Amino acid sequence: MADYDIELMIKVAELYYLDDVPQREIAQKLNLSRPKVSRLLKAAKEHNLIDIKINYPEPARSELEKAFESNFGLKEAVIVSNVNENHFRTFAQVTATAAKYLRRMVKERDSIGVAWGRTLRAVVDSIGITERKNVRAVQIIGSLGQSSESANEIVRKMAESFGGNSFILPAPAIVDSPEIKDAIIKDNTIQDILNMARSVNIALVGIGNIDKNSSFFNTGYLKQKDLEALKQEKAVGDICAHFFDIEGRLCTDIDRRVIAISTEDLKKIPRVIGVATGKEKVKSILGALKSGILDVLITDEKTAKSIIDLSKP
Repeated sequence: MADYDIELMIKVAELYYLDDVPQREIAQKLNLSRPKVSRLLKAAKEHNLIDIKINYPEPARSELEKAFESNFGLKEAVIVSNVNENHFRTFAQVTATAAKYLRRMVKERDSIGVAWGRTLRAVVDSIGITERKNVRAVQIIGSLGQSSESANEIVRKMAESFGGNSFILPAPAIVDSPEIKDAIIKDNTIQDILNMARSVNIALVGIGNIDKNSSFFNTGYLKQKDLEALKQEKAVGDICAHFFDIEGRLCTDIDRRVIAISTEDLKKIPRVIGVATGKEKVKSILGALKSGILDVLITDEKTAKSIIDLSKP
């Protein structure tokens, strides 16, 4: 019998037996083949997960995932149980879970759009070398210099993990003026990469928060005046340098200087996977969820409960 992931078996069994979702729709929702859905249901029975009811090992977490999918219109929520209060361990668990999710999700010849940041670097480091799938990994936001957390490094690592080619966006993430941006994006190479970015079928993004410790300010891409302008617009976070308020509304001041795939193009990608954790990210994640950009959220239970509490009227 194949050794299937127990959490995936439970998710499929729940959809099929409790929510009456047909196997064909489950396959589409979870990006699986229909025969694999059938095999997962059979394996769930053989693992004694199904009797008259589904035997949930962690009921609260499963219900929390369902609440996120329902409340925020997500295709999937993957919420890691907090085993302790150690932030570093939680961060490691969430990024390892995101890596595991990608290993399940990525199929032969997929195109994967990749952003940047400490969280995404940890995710790709956790993927390791998998079965070669001939993917195309595309940088969807400009770089932050030569940092190991910059998008060009992460996109190379992603291509290496799944076997395939990486395509670098040779431009800074944020420039000094809209005029400079307009000049840069007229370059044929830049246009080609941005067109590739618009055509990916999976995107992996982090969710940033607004403070002087963020990568944008540490690297000098944004100055104190930019921070003040974002505060004026009540910004709480960003995806690919597109800043938004807690209601998910785009903040326009910085956006005119960003070299990245647009928010509207992000929304057209079939599966945008956001990974974030920590109390400092709660407002940022809520704004990201309300923006309509994300299809999948991977976080931890404590952060998820804080987001639910904050979202209540």
